[in-house]
Formats: sequence, structure tokens, C-alpha cells
Amino acid sequence: RKRSRADMPRGRNAASPQSRNASVYVEAAYAVSDRLSLSAGVPFVLARYLGPREDPEPPMVQPVDACYCWQDGLQDFGLTARFNLLNGSTALTPSVSFGVPSHGYEHVGEAVVGRGLRELRLAVDVGRRLDFLSPRLAVQSRYSHAFVERVLDVSTNRSNASFEIAFQALDRLSVRAVVSRQVTHGGLQAGLEKP
Repeated sequence: RKRSRADMPRGRNAASPQSRNASVYVEAAYAVSDRLSLSAGVPFVLARYLGPREDPEPPMVQPVDACYCWQDGLQDFGLTARFNLLNGSTALTPSVSFGVPSHGYEHVGEAVVGRGLRELRLAVDVGRRLDFLSPRLAVQSRYSHAFVERVLDVSTNRSNASFEIAFQALDRLSVRAVVSRQVTHGGLQAGLEKP
């Protein structure tokens, strides 16, 4: 006999956990030459778990979230080296970045300052002024790939790509349009398995 929807067990939707985050990023950069620059920075993060406040079955609220209060702290130190290969109407700049947790902060829950993982990022930025259309028009694109420390032998490596077009409308006013995409290579799969 074929099962109908009426025969299937009924469940209920669990309320999605919600949190609020804010951060301030402080960075220092040093130009070693007209082509090579180095930078180092660290974000200060504020995070708060908002709910749901009902006691779910089974309990799912992590200890760091139980107080529903603001958590704060430094997140991950970041070090970046950039080298400008081309400069002029077209610019090409590859970079390498390394991120490492600033300290042993709590990383399980909604109101945490970070994931507590080391990562290496390789990126390339390409930009071009479109002088043949207008000296005020430019486009740029970026691709990066992050190699992230594995947890329980699960990969969360990711790729990020973006494309931006910018128009310098006035000396102090520019208009920009940006499209970006992130793809995670790995992670946990959710949903039903195909038969």
C-alpha cells in the first residue's frame, strides 16, 4: 500500500535559534615597498543569544547562551601579505592570509565570539579602470579559497567570489554595486537520504 501524507507521522517545527552580533575590526598595515604590503588585525566581537526562550525538548541551549546576556572578546588574529603584480589601468594582486584564535574562547553556542579554528586563505584581486567608457568607471573582482582546520574530520573549507562595479559620481560620492557568493566545500549534510 502506498503511504499518503495523512499516514505520515506529524511533527512540529522547532523555533530557530536567533542571536545578535556586532564587531569592531582593528587593523594595522605596513607598506614594505610599492608592491608588497603586510597587515595584522583582530576583531572585537559582541554576541548575544536571543532565543527561543522556551525549554526545547531535548534541551538545546548551550551553557554560554543560557544567561541571554552579551558575551564579548577578541576573536582571531589575522595576518595578511599582499603583492601587487600589475599596476596601472589594470591591477592584479594576489594575497595570503593566516588566521589563528587570539585565545581559548568559548566556541560552542550561538553567543560566541568565533569558531576557534585556524585557517589559511589564498586570494587574488583583479581590477580595471574602464577609461574607454568613462574615467570614473571601474570594475574589480576577488576570489579566495580558505583552508580551514578540520573538526571531527569534517571539512569546512570555503570559496568566496565577488564582483564589483564602481562609478565615481562626484569627488566625494561614489556608487557601487557588489555581487558576492560563498560556497562551503564539505560540512554536514542535512535532509533525507535518497533511496
